[in-house]
Amino acid sequence: GDVLGVEVEKGTARFVKDGVSFHEVGLTGTFRFGISFLEEGQECEIIDGDQPDKSVRLPQAGFDATRGWRFVDHLKSIDCDSKDKTAKCVHEITGTVVTQEVVDSAGTYEFNVKVLHVVENAIFTWGFCASETYGKHSNYPLGHKKFPDSMGAASTDSTGKVMSDGKQYHEAPGVAAGDIVGVHVKDGQLRFTKNGESFYKVGVKGNLRFGVSLHKPDQRCQIVDSEAVNQAAGGEPEELPKQSYDDARGWRFCRDVKRIIFDVDAKDKSAKSVTERQATLLTQEVCNAAGSFTFSVRLIELKSSPFVWGVVDDDAKGVHANHPIGHIRYKGTIGAACTAEGGCMMQDGNATASAVAISAGDVLGVEVEKGTARFVKDGVSFHEVGLTGTFRFGISFLEEGQECEIIDGDQPDKSVRLPQAGFDATRGWRFVDHLKSIDCDSKDKTAKCVHEITGTVVTQEVVDSAGTYEFNVKVLHVVENAIFTWGFCASETYGKHSNYPLGHKKFPDSMGAASTDSTGKVMSDGKQYHEAPGVAAGDIVGVHVKDGQLRFTKNGESFYKVGVKGNLRFGVSLHKPDQRCQIVDSEAVNQAAGGEPEELPKQSYDDARGWRFCRDVKRIIFDVDAKDKSAKSVTERQATLLTQEVCNAAGSFTFSVRLIELKSSPFVWGVVDDDAKGVHANHPIGHIRYKGTIGAACTAEGGCMMQDGNATASAVAISAGDVLGVE
Repeated sequence: GDVLGVEVEKGTARFVKDGVSFHEVGLTGTFRFGISFLEEGQECEIIDGDQPDKSVRLPQAGFDATRGWRFVDHLKSIDCDSKDKTAKCVHEITGTVVTQEVVDSAGTYEFNVKVLHVVENAIFTWGFCASETYGKHSNYPLGHKKFPDSMGAASTDSTGKVMSDGKQYHEAPGVAAGDIVGVHVKDGQLRFTKNGESFYKVGVKGNLRFGVSLHKPDQRCQIVDSEAVNQAAGGEPEELPKQSYDDARGWRFCRDVKRIIFDVDAKDKSAKSVTERQATLLTQEVCNAAGSFTFSVRLIELKSSPFVWGVVDDDAKGVHANHPIGHIRYKGTIGAACTAEGGCMMQDGNATASAVAISAGDVLGVEVEKGTARFVKDGVSFHEVGLTGTFRFGISFLEEGQECEIIDGDQPDKSVRLPQAGFDATRGWRFVDHLKSIDCDSKDKTAKCVHEITGTVVTQEVVDSAGTYEFNVKVLHVVENAIFTWGFCASETYGKHSNYPLGHKKFPDSMGAASTDSTGKVMSDGKQYHEAPGVAAGDIVGVHVKDGQLRFTKNGESFYKVGVKGNLRFGVSLHKPDQRCQIVDSEAVNQAAGGEPEELPKQSYDDARGWRFCRDVKRIIFDVDAKDKSAKSVTERQATLLTQEVCNAAGSFTFSVRLIELKSSPFVWGVVDDDAKGVHANHPIGHIRYKGTIGAACTAEGGCMMQDGNATASAVAISAGDVLGVE
């Protein structure tokens, strides 16, 4: 239970117990703190901050609407579930859990929790505190006199009070299981609520966290979204995300109207009404009328009631939850309300002009250009209105079963904007999976042709052709005489990938190796540039880029090389149903061709994160839970494992490993050039084929220093448990 530590102040280190110094020493330079265990079972925990008996630093995460609120879950008296939504008191110790997310009181936020279980006469508290609690939340409830800059509504099952600094500021209602209680912030004003109704309002400043305090075992609550509050109170959502349009990500519907369900796999592109209640669905993105934008939806199901699309003021004030665009109660909105027989333009509940008849399959939209909005059907304008300020696009469903999907880009019949994600080595390659003709699996590694429509799937990741990258796919199933194409294209496809294969004359800035089961050819702009080999199930085909040169490969062997510039995506084109392929890593290519990986991450040493092994040698496994600290050889094949971090010899570094198992062969450790050129995948440090490396190769009997395949000096004998390193 003692709190033991070291306090350093301007070159003096004081050793302390429970805050009292008992020894001082002088220090220079840089250092780390440490603890040593001398017996199995010894245990301690780090205490952060300048109040070591209580303080725990909290993460300063900003609120992310897509992730929602999460509790900080380090308290021993309160147990938070794996998704940090539910909190349960597990000990007779009062404690407060606060949100990991920090909010600016000048913004607009809602935090709501559902009371799952109450304990008779026990207090349940919810409220807010300053973003830095200085550990006070570990021991005190919100509003306690020893928990400064906090306020809480402390309620039993019958009554309650709003507390701050240990003083009562207002009465609060009692709470029961099923109640939804919350705090809502808007423009520096904070309201305490129960089931959507406010009972106390107070001004707030600075950065805040929200939280709950639990006092008795079995008290439980769960963070909920605003829709749960709507259902409890018959209310409406108040706030929409204030997100500007992002060209790389495309249009997305807001998710706050729960009575309209989404096809989540389609990345919020499709929407379908599931109740009779009228509602409007808006884009998350906000646009300025002075710009240029095109928003289009394809109507999938019309029904007998009108389908409405149009523009709305960027702050819907929650009215969109219950009313269609153009309704008398939905001010600042203009919409085209159309059926199969015809339609009209609606504003403030009035029909201001006639509109067009529509049917399933039509592409309906609004094109905005410098203050003018044109309503269009299948690319043809039928009405214009003037626009100013900022707005959102929207669609309104008036009948259950109506359905539409967003079509992105400036070619609404074909174009689909692609995400501009940069390649992430830890996540690997992923296909863009929005094509209807090609089905990608949940991890976006496998692609299967499902229709008699040619289409191309490209990687979500974008790469710079001046870098070094490999993209490989394994052919899982071929169709006799059907073409299978793999290759690359410019990062922006302008939707051409939706209809054309790589290398087609109508798919500019693309090149593909188009192969049947017997022969093939490399195509670009509809012209043949080179022959290509045939492909069969099991073959691994790819494109490898290095320093502006791109190679087409099959089973690790190159058959065509071409110069490339700019940003690229890799992809495959499928032509016949049941054609299938899967993205694979470079190790699969090694196994197919006896080759080697070519690239290591060029990551500099990060003091805060420490050393980590590279993960690219598959025959050495990692203890993932230990953050790439432990490694074990799992095959007889020799290989070298390198740190991901790269160091400069002019600096000061120490790298050490503890030998756990030696075996009869030498264990080798040492230093290598930062670019291993893939040789590490097959050779030990100091090998004649592994240039630029020096290592100590040691057994239980002794060892030697190795360089370029030569023993340059003697080394030491080693055994399990030894700590071996390089300083």
